[in-house]
Formats: sequence, structure tokens, C-alpha cells
Amino acid sequence: ISGLGDSIIKINGTAIDPNYVAYPVTIGRDGQAFFPVTVPVNSDLVSSIGVPISVIDSVGRTSSGSFIINKPRLTISPDTGLKGSYISVNGSDFVANNAAIGHRYQIDIAYAGSEIKTIYPDSFGNFQTMVKVPVDVKSGKSYGVTAKLSQLTMQAEAIHSIPPAELIVTPAVLEPGKSIVITGSGFPNNDPIKRVWIGGVSVVRPLVATDSTGYFTISVRVPENTRLGRNSVSVDTTYFSLATTVEVVAD
Repeated sequence: ISGLGDSIIKINGTAIDPNYVAYPVTIGRDGQAFFPVTVPVNSDLVSSIGVPISVIDSVGRTSSGSFIINKPRLTISPDTGLKGSYISVNGSDFVANNAAIGHRYQIDIAYAGSEIKTIYPDSFGNFQTMVKVPVDVKSGKSYGVTAKLSQLTMQAEAIHSIPPAELIVTPAVLEPGKSIVITGSGFPNNDPIKRVWIGGVSVVRPLVATDSTGYFTISVRVPENTRLGRNSVSVDTTYFSLATTVEVVAD
């Protein structure tokens, strides 16, 4: 297969030049030839599944077949996490980079439509990276994480979920007059704590606000006259309120 005139290799009907196969290709005495071919990168091929390939040797003999273009895949771990947390993003079957061409192809990673990182796939079209979940997303919602080839319309998507806002009270069982620690996550970012309620009674609160990811931790004292049994503990900020249920027992 000389690579000249009609003696050529074609992929998807297009002749493959010496950048993708080392011509001439010698046919063995048994009529067989084994040789590597680099698949070109173009919009037609990346959007295809079954791609035809054909060969004509220098004496006019022809052969044809087809191969499958894998579709890119994206996975994330963990698939649920807080604002500002880190997730592992893993892509496979994208366009391959290699030493001969350098880092020609790049992948843009976006969270909820906003680009947050650029990564280069390896010689197998795979990549792995860590990204930070944006702090301006909403708790209790799910968002798309996309990896898109910058040069062509090739992309894959995975879904990441932000858990609802949560209050954790320590210890789990309260005693009147004792101090407790209240930890909150998923609240509005940088929002001052306005009121803390235990059993419907407002308690003295420290001067504190949620951080840039909506997290806070405070220590308060349980009122002496808090009734025993099931009670609510609630925290109010400027724009948000959340409550949980606790058990109050006698000392």
C-alpha cells in the first residue's frame, strides 16, 4: 500500500496521509498486513459510532471493514458533597494526546455550566483530576459536571448533588444547664447567626456568622427551665432558618 494515487487507506471515505500511517505498507506473502493507524480527529469522526475503513493496494486489490468510536464517559466521586468540598473527576475515551503531537487537545471541566478547570487527556484519551465544588451553588440541589473537548463537540456529563442544609447537636441527649455544640452546614454563605432556640426559648448566642461555604459551629447553654422530653433546636440567620429535634433529660 504505497500511499500514492489509488493505493491508499481511507477512513470514513477520506484518504489517510502519512501523518497517520507509515507508508508504504508491505503486504505479506500470505496476503496479510498488520500495521498501526492513528485515527484522525475531526467533527465527523467524534460524532460517529461505526466508522468504515478501506484499503487498496498497489495492484488494485481492495479490502474494507469498520471500527467503533467509543463515546466519552465521565464519573465523579463522591457524587454527593458540600459546597466547597473536593470531588474526583475521571474521564475516559476522549481524544488521545501523545508525545508526537504534544498537548494539542484539552478538556474544559464545568460545574453547573461555569468552567472551573482545564485538563489534558493522556495517550489513551483518559484523565483524572480534583475540582472544588463552587461555594455559590444551592444546598439540596443537583448540578451537572461536564467535560468538553475544547476543539470539537465532544463531551460527557455526570451529576453531583449538594445535600440539604443540616444541624448537628452534640451531645445527642441534652441536659438543662449544660453546654452543647451546634454545627450547621449548607446554610447561606457569610450569613450572621441571629437567634438560637431550644425548646422554643431563645438562648444567648455568640457573635458568629456562617463561613464562605455556609458552615458554622457554636456553643450555647441549655436553659435551666427547658422541659424534659423531645424538644426542638433551631438556628435563625438573616435569610434562613433550620430546626432539628433532640431529647432533653434530667441531670
